[in-house]
Amino acid sequence: MKLKYIFIAAAALVLGSCSKEIVYPKPEAVQAEEVTLTKVLYSKAEWVETTRVFTLELGNEGVSGSEGKYSGSGSVLSLTILGNKYYMETATYTATTSDAPRNGCYISDQTSYIRVGGSSDKYSVVDGDLCASSDGKYYYFFGHLKLENETFVKVNAKVELEYPYEKMPEVEVFYEVTEAVSVPDGSSVEVHAFSVKNGDDVLGYFEITTAPGGKVESGDYVSTEYATNNNLTNVLCNGWSFPAWGIAGGSFAVDASGTLQYIGPGEIVKVERKDEKTIIFTWGDIVLKGKLK
Repeated sequence: MKLKYIFIAAAALVLGSCSKEIVYPKPEAVQAEEVTLTKVLYSKAEWVETTRVFTLELGNEGVSGSEGKYSGSGSVLSLTILGNKYYMETATYTATTSDAPRNGCYISDQTSYIRVGGSSDKYSVVDGDLCASSDGKYYYFFGHLKLENETFVKVNAKVELEYPYEKMPEVEVFYEVTEAVSVPDGSSVEVHAFSVKNGDDVLGYFEITTAPGGKVESGDYVSTEYATNNNLTNVLCNGWSFPAWGIAGGSFAVDASGTLQYIGPGEIVKVERKDEKTIIFTWGDIVLKGKLK
């Protein structure tokens, strides 16, 4: 088959972890300033490629205004949260800095805490966890956040929020079938190569084997090194890289931070064929939906 050498300078943006676990206070946050937030001052949700960006400004009753221009006296939590669904999932979101990218949902370091009134001090959030949940009408936020001045804030919020359905934008999937490739037992497989692109940006690349003349159907595909094994049809060809030599290849996807992640052996990629043109690839938190070109 054709070897594909990829030279990547991946941009590591601000990311954190996302889990369905309950958040527990960190020991050092016991003396945190407690704030109760009851108002949505600003709310926006938009798709950026296949990442959902939630921008929120939550305040207490003594504050009015939005987008950095506030009046009154009280507190504002300006949040930027990223996910992969049109609504904000019930989850524990972890704050992190730009030099520590992680997979999944996260609170970006664009998030800040503002004390309104007088000098209106603003502090970036550098660490901590925030649990978000919803009962269909209200969203609830609870957690401890560490600020850039080494102090902590304990957040309790109950606000009315609604996220109407907005489908994930579709991207282009360029598709080719390579020539039959021999495997060690003397048989052969065909490699179906899918390049998922948004304009000039490559969001994912997936190589899936079938028997000669076969078709990639919906199903779970296990990442495998097919070149050193026998009878491996209907598997995903795993990714590989040699950073010292500057070469890499095989299957990969770009996570919500913009970081390229090679798909290691034994991992599962789910493929959904909605129709002859629509295809969806799901690997962990990464979901790519596109139209075959």
